[in-house]
Amino acid sequence: MSDQARKMTLRDASIFRLELAFIFNDSECMAEMLETLSGYPFEDQVISRFYIRACFMGLAAFSLAEKNYHAIGNKCLKYFRRMKKLGSTNAPPAYFFIAALKKPTKKAFTTAIDSCREASMPHLEAMTRERYAMFLLTRN
Repeated sequence: MSDQARKMTLRDASIFRLELAFIFNDSECMAEMLETLSGYPFEDQVISRFYIRACFMGLAAFSLAEKNYHAIGNKCLKYFRRMKKLGSTNAPPAYFFIAALKKPTKKAFTTAIDSCREASMPHLEAMTRERYAMFLLTRN
């Protein structure tokens, strides 16, 4: 396997590892995958791969207590804000979910849940509802 192929394989595997780390709330793995993925250019030619990468990088960045990852989260949030303004129907669920993790409020989470439902993204809706429940548990 060439060096370029090895780098691309590492990137793709790290995206999926980050997604699983977020789903299972594995902070250590999320931090490790954010570090790995930060070494790659932010934009990507394959929009579907980049959507998943930017979505979970943003979600993981604001899920971690360490503030040094928030710059990554803000970059992802900015990307989805731009795509939302350009009319992407897939951008609002990611944008509102990332925004809800950045500044968690009941309104932010309900907006994210509604956006996921409207876009027919039950997987993101389920994750949003789970994080909303975790947020509510920490408040009571």
